[in-house]
Amino acid sequence: MKHVLPILFTAVLAVFGGVLTAQSNTVVDIISASENHTTLQEALTPELITALSGAGPFTVFAPTDAAFEMLSEDDLSYLTNEDNVDSLVSVLQYHVIADSLPSDSLRDGMMYPTLNEGDSLYVRNDTTPNGALFVNGVLITQTEITASNGVVYIIDAVLMQPVATVVDVIMDTDTLSTLEAAVVAAGLDDDLMGEGLFTVFAPSNLALANISPDSLNTLTTSGDLETILEYHVVPGRYTSADLMDGMMLMTLGGEMLEVTISGDSVLVDSSLIIMADMIADNGVVHVIDSILLPMAITSVDEPAFAREVNIMPNPATSLFYVTLPNSILNSAVLTLRDFSGRTIVSRRATSDREPLDVGALPTGTYLLEIRANAGVIQRKVMVQR
Repeated sequence: MKHVLPILFTAVLAVFGGVLTAQSNTVVDIISASENHTTLQEALTPELITALSGAGPFTVFAPTDAAFEMLSEDDLSYLTNEDNVDSLVSVLQYHVIADSLPSDSLRDGMMYPTLNEGDSLYVRNDTTPNGALFVNGVLITQTEITASNGVVYIIDAVLMQPVATVVDVIMDTDTLSTLEAAVVAAGLDDDLMGEGLFTVFAPSNLALANISPDSLNTLTTSGDLETILEYHVVPGRYTSADLMDGMMLMTLGGEMLEVTISGDSVLVDSSLIIMADMIADNGVVHVIDSILLPMAITSVDEPAFAREVNIMPNPATSLFYVTLPNSILNSAVLTLRDFSGRTIVSRRATSDREPLDVGALPTGTYLLEIRANAGVIQRKVMVQR
């Protein structure tokens, strides 16, 4: 399948402090002269070489060798199979815009049609002095390498063509099959196939491992399933580049999600984004490692003692400590349940600082019920490894 790019030209390329600068070269010349783009060179078919060596103009987003190495084994095997050359060409054409677009002309939030007919790229452009430029949520690591027939941008991931809707993304992702069943059961699939835009924070199969078909039916009948799923959907398209620490996002259900960024980790209401920026024509999907539970599910009319209850640490890796007021110790019962409603542990409290061992539980979100003569409260607790 691989077509090694023939050296038909002498590229004029200067390297200053790690920054590439091209002079009177086509976009193909720039790619061929780069030591970091050998995989891309080998992937180019003779037809693409001829096309991109023409008058243009072109804007090329060029994935590095490291970007190709980050592809899953299945994706890489599929693209390098000789029987799938057309699919490879389609992916490569998706990295090219039929226009010469310097960074100051790339408009924030715009979709740009690519050479792969019917597919567009989503641009996020922070025009502040120290701002960054993203395409489909992928950071552009080097901008505006000027060619004689356009410009080249260097990116650190391979861009895969979007499917039509966020529902299609969910359906096409093996690790989201349980969520797919839940979306269909709740009747949200038609809504999320609309024009949108939508941002979906999608719990993985592992995060939803305890939801049985019976539990889905129960949640659907009660209406709680739709409420929970709507809490995972935000109107608008928010790629990882758009998410900021402390950002509050209003969901379809009218409640707020809080974004927390710590180092390289991006969390939404304490759920970690484990796969970001799965772009669809009508939005984007981010896979998360635990389910999000809205206040509409977890809160009740709370008794006065609720103000004196504290759970630390939360999230926890092995032990929670539940601080209780002395006024309810003679009747307080602690019950920890998973999302499907299955009781994991239930026992009467014996002290005002009750330990709760969760060391054997999988990472995820759980509900802690505290029931006493004075009333009942529920709290969402998180287990993280």
